[in-house]
Amino acid sequence: MNYWRHFPLAASDSKQRSAGPNFEEYMLIGTKICLGPMFQADAPIIFNWRNWASIMHLDGLYRPTSQGNFDEWFATIGKDLSRVVFSIRRQGDLTFLGFVQIINIHPVFQSAELGIMIGEAGNRGLGYGQE
Repeated sequence: MNYWRHFPLAASDSKQRSAGPNFEEYMLIGTKICLGPMFQADAPIIFNWRNWASIMHLDGLYRPTSQGNFDEWFATIGKDLSRVVFSIRRQGDLTFLGFVQIINIHPVFQSAELGIMIGEAGNRGLGYGQE
């Protein structure tokens, strides 16, 4: 990742543009990906990923997620001080690829856990998670 800079969303990204009051967001820009905020339009995609056994077995024990539990998790993004979640988007077209989650943040002990999910199998192994 290079640095934070102002990055206008693509004009074709109408779902993401309607997700917030400001049509431009701040994103961390890399060579392959951008890290930035989650949008409401990302929620159905993540809900499907969290219920695919073929993806979730990579994260440990697979447990289907109910819509209610998922909605509660998604609604608390940005409110829970012990976790930070960033969307991972392809540089250039801002296709939603997955997310980075930093959880169990302990400021006193200066420790946390990092999780990276690239949802679609065709997007894995291309270096998006490494950047």
